[in-house]
Amino acid sequence: MREMKDSGVYWIGKIPVGWRTAEIKNYCKDVYAGGTPQSSNLDYWDGDISWIPSGSCHDCKIYSAPKTITQKGFENSSTKMIPAGTALLAMTGATCANTGYLTFDSCANQSVTAYVSKEDTYSLFVWYLLQAAREHILTFQTGGAQGGINVEDCKNFVVPFMGYGEQRKIADYLDAKCSKIDEIIFKQEQIIEKLKEYKLSVITETMTKGLNPNIDMRDSGIEWIGQIPAHWRIGKIKAVTTKIGSGKTPKGGAEVYSSSGVLFLRSQNIYDDGLSLIEPTYITEEIDEEMSNTRVNPGDVLLNITGGSIGRCCIFPNTIEKANVNQHVSIIRVVKSLCIPEYMHFYWNSEKGKIAINLYQTGGNREGMSGEAIGNTPIPLPPVSEQREIVKSINERVKNTVVQISRRTEIIGKLVEYKNSLIYEVVTGKKEV
Repeated sequence: MREMKDSGVYWIGKIPVGWRTAEIKNYCKDVYAGGTPQSSNLDYWDGDISWIPSGSCHDCKIYSAPKTITQKGFENSSTKMIPAGTALLAMTGATCANTGYLTFDSCANQSVTAYVSKEDTYSLFVWYLLQAAREHILTFQTGGAQGGINVEDCKNFVVPFMGYGEQRKIADYLDAKCSKIDEIIFKQEQIIEKLKEYKLSVITETMTKGLNPNIDMRDSGIEWIGQIPAHWRIGKIKAVTTKIGSGKTPKGGAEVYSSSGVLFLRSQNIYDDGLSLIEPTYITEEIDEEMSNTRVNPGDVLLNITGGSIGRCCIFPNTIEKANVNQHVSIIRVVKSLCIPEYMHFYWNSEKGKIAINLYQTGGNREGMSGEAIGNTPIPLPPVSEQREIVKSINERVKNTVVQISRRTEIIGKLVEYKNSLIYEVVTGKKEV
């Protein structure tokens, strides 16, 4: 059992005697953020220079770049080339404090900090060091969940400090252990994807063909919808709704969020299988009153309309007394005598709904859907009584699949928790290797 001492740093706790603490920049010869070309000029993109966005940081080694820029684009931005073997840290948004380990020379966007190691630093150790410090790093974040971290904070937080030999011993041990954990997680994720594919196929088939395999079919008149039962009709969503509209962020943004009051729903709360309220956000009754037009009612269909989670959709339950939404979430309030909420929910969850979102997005970045676009989206409409039967059938057929997805997701969560705990214990010296 090694002898320990107090590090004097709250997030680190005790460290082995013989170690010390220092700012993380002491492991590095340079720490800097990347940059993005200042224009969407086509001459700046699809070139020969790899470019890493913050979304590529998933606490894994990075083997390829999702985008490239040209030499002209590189010169137009403030980015620098980052050498292979560099630890990366995402600084903003949903990926804030996520990490990556670059395996090739690249540049990155302004939301990524590169930790270029000194010659006497084992760079892989710096990557695990960042993962161990994640919760501490998140305390530097300003502006709420979509806010960011200052580069100076990225340089100056205090970490355990030791020699090259111990760094390498720790990093190699963690690399071997974490690789095995990641392999198990990957296999679980593959199974989940197959389960989701089955669920999607059941929803799509039932939502377009109904429950009677021998029924007469007709052309829907919409190429991407195809054939539907002859007695169904095609209508626009605005014809079966009383409200299609998104919310807004209250004046003052994250600064006016509170720890209690009226639930304030954002895109990160909306999932196809329901609301995720792990870290709920609230606004005061007074702010809710000012935003009364964007209150949510039980049975409202909530659809994410921007960003990477566009298309995620759920029904607001009657178990929550009151809620409001921000501008990234659309409220779709159906006329229940024409279309029941569960049917509308399954439509957006189906392959046809996903196609509609791709076709009806607006804006240059193709990652936004307006209320008008939602309203003009065509939807197959069987009689309401048949809608209820369709919903019941889908729920029965995918019930076991949903349970399996949930169980395997829980397994992944526990593995990730164990992996994070292992990294912290080893990097801070509490577990000897």
